[in-house]
Amino acid sequence: MAESGNFFYTQQTPKNQLAMGLQWSCTLRQYRCDREPLAQFVEELSAFSEEQRLSQWHTWGRIYKSISAIAMGNNELAPMREAIEDSRRIGLVFRLYFLTCYADGCRKLGEVDEGHDALDQAMETHAETVEAWWLPETHRVRGDLFLAADRPSESEAEAAYSSALEIARDQEAKSLELRTAHNLARLWHGQGKSGKARDLLAPIYDWFTEGFDTVDLKEAKALLDELG
Repeated sequence: MAESGNFFYTQQTPKNQLAMGLQWSCTLRQYRCDREPLAQFVEELSAFSEEQRLSQWHTWGRIYKSISAIAMGNNELAPMREAIEDSRRIGLVFRLYFLTCYADGCRKLGEVDEGHDALDQAMETHAETVEAWWLPETHRVRGDLFLAADRPSESEAEAAYSSALEIARDQEAKSLELRTAHNLARLWHGQGKSGKARDLLAPIYDWFTEGFDTVDLKEAKALLDELG
């Protein structure tokens, strides 16, 4: 692999522009929880970056390949952990995003403590770089980890979800606000606070005028139907 260095300072050759397009396609599919399209774009990015000897784009591909594999049921965290460490060494940005995705993978595989450690590193990155575009998800995943523990803490989960909601609202990140509102509303519903849950979730869901085939909106609609 021939190239390294900060993601945003790569020379914008046609090869790099194509790799960047594939990378953002992966990001969008991961954002939307579109598992099969994500797997397709991951393969394209991995193959192209390897063929063209684009080291940083190949590292992106390795990270997304691990995210995709876990989404498809693979139980291996090591490939993502190694790829994220390589991304740090070559100076890729979006470390908070990478670490948050890793923490969510830890949650899915029951590695709660490791997930919290990854989020601690993500918050250190935020403090150092002010990277914040994925910060609502960092707090939301923290809430999910509190609920996934052997001894779940609903109070800590609620606090984490509340932080995620506040940040998403400040950023006007409606999709991330919806995702967190769904989780918090689900928690409240389980506590018998169904009216409060509906009052939180319904206005955010009603804000959307399209995208009703996405996972987040489908799940929000299903929960609203359940809440009555």
